[in-house]
Amino acid sequence: MPDAAATVSASDRVMGTRAEVILVGGSRTLADAALDRLHELERRWSRFLPDSEISRCNRSGGAPCIVSDDTAALVERLLLASDMSDGHFDPTQLGRLQALGYDRSWPGLDGRGSAEIAAATAAPGATDIRVDRERRMVWLPTGTQIDPGGLGKGFAADLVTGELRDTGVAGALVSVGGDLRVFGQPPSGGAWRVGIDDPQSPGRTIAEVHLTTGGLATSSVLRRRWTLTDGTEAHHLIDPTTGRPAERRSLAATAVSTSAWRAEAATKVALIAGVSAERALDDLEVRALVVVDRDGATSVVRDERHEVHVAPVAVMA
Repeated sequence: MPDAAATVSASDRVMGTRAEVILVGGSRTLADAALDRLHELERRWSRFLPDSEISRCNRSGGAPCIVSDDTAALVERLLLASDMSDGHFDPTQLGRLQALGYDRSWPGLDGRGSAEIAAATAAPGATDIRVDRERRMVWLPTGTQIDPGGLGKGFAADLVTGELRDTGVAGALVSVGGDLRVFGQPPSGGAWRVGIDDPQSPGRTIAEVHLTTGGLATSSVLRRRWTLTDGTEAHHLIDPTTGRPAERRSLAATAVSTSAWRAEAATKVALIAGVSAERALDDLEVRALVVVDRDGATSVVRDERHEVHVAPVAVMA
């Protein structure tokens, strides 16, 4: 049995961002294996790798694509997120992102792409995508391409955390670029304490979330920005109704839900549709939502379990 008193951590760059694994009652070998698993999921899901399963599906031309169970499960969740969010989360925006110049791994996008071309590029929506988990097959209609985006990071955290639970560790946190899942005992007892950064001043904590279970995700229109060919700025969060980068008063949103993939989809709802999209937030099982407006004000929109603490506090994960 793992030593319940031991706390180990490991980190690496995965999926274009920093991934971290913290284990209570585990070993460094187990933490490193969890990072290896995240790398495996990146090889299967990255749209920037031509041999990934997602890239093969995107080139399938309407033919069925045989994939791993991991990828079939991911596509299922992309479709669920689209349905639960009333289409505000749309995994078929890849063509528009590429038209904006986001056709390579971040960074290095300045001077590329056009908002006009992106708006005119079709995004067919997820309605006609089919997945068969039992046969591990995915069908994308001709002309449809998918991008797991942040939801893939959240679901990767969910998968790996679940696998760590099965090993018998006392507690674990798996974070992929801040999209994270926790369970069990944290290093210092109580709850897992996760800080929310000021999107305009990285490193400055504006709130802290105390989690005992579930997932958390943060999205921001400031994180990935670049300059288009006409000199205007773009970001990676596309409003499906316009085909352009979303224009909202909110700069960032952090959501807490039963899973990290649901939390990730909920942040897109908050930034694209606004916090008044209550049905979508309910369907995504959001129990806490923190939004930062353009004037810098932090609003706690939901906090069903009193997990959010708005104060300049030190952060420990």
